[in-house]
Parts: sequence; C-alpha cells; structure tokens
Amino acid sequence: MPEGHSIHRVALQLGADLVGRRLAASSPQGRFAAGAALLDGLTMVEAFAVGKHLLVGFAEDGGPWDG
Repeated sequence: MPEGHSIHRVALQLGADLVGRRLAASSPQGRFAAGAALLDGLTMVEAFAVGKHLLVGFAEDGGPWDG
C-alpha cells in the first residue's frame, strides 16, 4: 500500500503533466468499455491528494469541475 507522501507526489506529477489535456480512454479487452466511454473525451482539470486518496477531476470541454 503506498504511503501518503507517494500519493501526493503522484498527484503533483499528474497535475503537471495532464491538467488541461483531453483524455483518450479505451478498454482493449472490452471489460471496462462502459467506464472508458464515460471518461473518453473529457479534459483533466485537477489532480490532488487527501491523505492516501488520489482524486482526479474531469470536465467536458475543459469547463469547471463540479467536484
């Protein structure tokens, strides 16, 4: 199980690399196709950590995240 500091470091790196970018999600084997379809085409607007929890926000067309 990752410790909190590891999760916070990942959140910072995700934010630096992916915030503002549009997500292309797929499920190559089809097992998670419904979930991938929900995320496909959304823009990452935020990534942060609270304790050991990594939270990532997405919005349509880079609009506000309601989270």
